[in-house]
Amino acid sequence: MHEIYFSEHFKKSLKKIPYDIIESTEEIIGIMSNNYNHSKLHTKKLQGNNILYSCRVTRDYRLLFYFEKSIIIIHTLKHRKDVYKNIN
Repeated sequence: MHEIYFSEHFKKSLKKIPYDIIESTEEIIGIMSNNYNHSKLHTKKLQGNNILYSCRVTRDYRLLFYFEKSIIIIHTLKHRKDVYKNIN
């Protein structure tokens, strides 16, 4: 089981997300804490980036995360058309 921390960037991104997506995100984070490669998450390592991974929250929303040792840091949650723009 992995510990999960939330970045300030992620906390800010939640303010712009519809409530039903936030509920789905809670479920996804629960699954992720047990197995970040679970088939329901569709986890992929981002190309051209050494640390970030992407997983699917819904058909249209993606969660970006990375690892610090055995801790998962949730970086951001955005619509799939915006999530890969200006990744920092």
